[in-house]
Amino acid sequence: MLSLLRAEICGESVENIDKEVLTEDGLKALLALSNKHDVAHLIAHTLIKNNLINKKSELFSKFYLKEMTAVVRHEKNEFALKELCNALETEGRDYVALKGAVIKWLYPEPWMRMSCDIDVLVEEENVEKLARTLTRKYGYEQLSNATTHDISLSTPNGVHLELHFSLTQSGSLPKTDRILKSVWNYAYTVEGYNHKCELDPEMIVFYHVAHMAKHFLNGGCGVKPFLDLYLIKKNMPYPEDKLVKLLKSCKLIDFYNQVLGLIGVWFKNNRHTEITKQMENYVLTGGVYGTVKNAAIVKAGKGKSKAKTFFELMFLSRRNLEVLYPNLKKHRWMYPLYQVRRWFKIFNKKSRQNVKSQIAARNSVTAQEKEAVNNLLKNLGI
Repeated sequence: MLSLLRAEICGESVENIDKEVLTEDGLKALLALSNKHDVAHLIAHTLIKNNLINKKSELFSKFYLKEMTAVVRHEKNEFALKELCNALETEGRDYVALKGAVIKWLYPEPWMRMSCDIDVLVEEENVEKLARTLTRKYGYEQLSNATTHDISLSTPNGVHLELHFSLTQSGSLPKTDRILKSVWNYAYTVEGYNHKCELDPEMIVFYHVAHMAKHFLNGGCGVKPFLDLYLIKKNMPYPEDKLVKLLKSCKLIDFYNQVLGLIGVWFKNNRHTEITKQMENYVLTGGVYGTVKNAAIVKAGKGKSKAKTFFELMFLSRRNLEVLYPNLKKHRWMYPLYQVRRWFKIFNKKSRQNVKSQIAARNSVTAQEKEAVNNLLKNLGI
């Protein structure tokens, strides 16, 4: 998978790829792994373009579908983003496009940075009023109540939109959150627009690294963020000194340097260190969203006992409970009542199974796994 990504993104010759592993079983495994890391469309493009897969095979059809789905999804997302930006300009609301909407232009072709949704940052003031305006005036559909950082909507053409009003990382990185709360200090209005804004390059990278670190602590972040950062460093100049200052202020500099180390191994053919080997194993087994087992091992490595893990599952913090029950924001005295109400909610089969799987994962963590991840987290500084 990594060899094919290097061929597509880094310009490495396909002659270096071990074609003996591209058997039917090998291609099935490749499809499964690249799906897990949300890069199957890139792998498909490389295989097909270089005639590395039999065009009459069933697997060819599956890979080809991945590529075409990415192309179509990109066009739908691009149209939805333009429509949203027009609406925000009309409503006089400042906004910043985030994540894939920015990074995709650094890829050889923008469709190659496939996203399942679009992410846009708006100012927190009256964000719920803005969501209502989008639904009533522009045909959007609100999918859920506001979380601690965004509101989930569906655009008129069916694209999932995350309307962010905060870039904080759910409390998992408190020092990082303090910087991200002032994100608008790093924004500027784009020439020719009244409300379209972009972030300073160092903040784009800082947010990307912070988001990687959050996912890393939640069980894994997949290969794609590493690929993104490789292309950011290659194609988007940014003031390294300003970025380093931000990262040092919240103790993310070691994590950043080790991420660059693994990028060097994967996309520049550098040699592994002991830490990059550990990171590689953690990331490749975790996939895009990590695994419940990886997340449990991290919690154990952070010193959370089985009892504390169970307690946190059963007793949500007030801030997180407000996500489920927004009325709690105005009536804090109702916190115990809503806690009990949630217990009845998690008695349903799906929620109960989710809680069971998290408890089971935490209970299955071995002392060796705990020690290995604890050492990794220490080396990464997170």
